[in-house]
Amino acid sequence: MIYKDFSKRKIEKRIMKIANEEVDVSLIPTRVMLRLAELRERRGESETGSIDDFHEVVEIMSVACGKNKKITPDWLIDNTDIGLLMEVIAFIVEPLTKIAKVESLEKTAEKEEKKTSKNSGTPLKDQKS
Repeated sequence: MIYKDFSKRKIEKRIMKIANEEVDVSLIPTRVMLRLAELRERRGESETGSIDDFHEVVEIMSVACGKNKKITPDWLIDNTDIGLLMEVIAFIVEPLTKIAKVESLEKTAEKEEKKTSKNSGTPLKDQKS
């Protein structure tokens, strides 16, 4: 029998404080990542989104703050200025960003390895001008 207890998984504690409210964002629900991915897919490569996109991001961030039921999209908008809100968003998604960077680096390394293995054994041409 194989038994794996995922409830004992160690998660780094990540607490933020906004307007005297402590918010635990240690565990970001998968729903948050999926909704962010859907939003990004809809927006395509565009770095700027619509005002509706921004409201959706704020709503998604409130889901990430789910342990504190006081944190709603309206609460986030009313209790932050735009600079602070952007910092809050960056703090919440930081673990997801790290995962994405690692996966991107792994894919790049894989591509480079494939290139190298294709080229190994093939003599390089003399590049004299």
